[in-house]
Amino acid sequence: MIKKLEQKSCQKDRLGDDFVCISKSELKMLYQKIKEYEDLIQGYRKSLQEQQSQVLKNNLRLR
Repeated sequence: MIKKLEQKSCQKDRLGDDFVCISKSELKMLYQKIKEYEDLIQGYRKSLQEQQSQVLKNNLRLR
């Protein structure tokens, strides 16, 4: 699929949908942005898990 996106001429697939044609540099930039967002999400997830763990520890202490 990526090779089709990298082609200069835009074509239609069998279902009639247009392929979006972008340059390799644009594709790399989009991939980098996606990677940055994935890293951010991973960081938020880790932070939330640590907070949840701390809350559970605090709840056990209160009992």
